[in-house]
Amino acid sequence: MAGPLDKLFDPDRLQQRWARAAADAAVVPEATEKKPATARAVELVEQLRRTVRADLGGRAAPVEPAIDEVARLVERAFPASGEVPADEELAKLRPQLRKALDTVEDVLEGLEIAGR
Repeated sequence: MAGPLDKLFDPDRLQQRWARAAADAAVVPEATEKKPATARAVELVEQLRRTVRADLGGRAAPVEPAIDEVARLVERAFPASGEVPADEELAKLRPQLRKALDTVEDVLEGLEIAGR
């Protein structure tokens, strides 16, 4: 049974969103005010957190530390100051962020299996 989290992590849906985002970014007029990357990244993490809490309610506690780790890494990759981290720092953060997102997914799958 597919729940909201399955839809959130669906690879086809994510690819479509990324393709639309890339197309939209190519046609954004100069005068349009865009949110800084930091705000968008933090917004995505908070959307993930809200979705998990809405879907799992009181059972969301085990996944919170993994989401906190994702948030910490996103804040390092997209600092509020707007400064872009050095390429070396970003190269270190990318695999850490992937691992943290994998951990979120693994914990969610474990909770889904336990809830059956």
